[in-house]
Amino acid sequence: MARSDGDQSCSPADGSGLRELSLEEVLRSYEQPINEEQAWAVCFQCCFGLQDLRGPRHPCVQPSSLLLQRDGSIRVLQSQDGGGSQSQDRGGPPRGR
Repeated sequence: MARSDGDQSCSPADGSGLRELSLEEVLRSYEQPINEEQAWAVCFQCCFGLQDLRGPRHPCVQPSSLLLQRDGSIRVLQSQDGGGSQSQDRGGPPRGR
């Protein structure tokens, strides 16, 4: 999957051409409010993805730092001291629940 800034986050051999989108990009593309069911799904995935971040630093969470994956999980981008960003892949709940 390719982010909108051109970074590749999966093998180009998969041929899917799908991207991971930030929550900000998703909300802008809708051009209208999301429905209640979608809002609860986003809230759940955000909480699940943030619950076990490691390290002394906490991310500055904003819509552009929450990347929605094809499987519905969230990847959280964390800022580093040098101004770069580090991603932490946090999948959704274990399958079969």
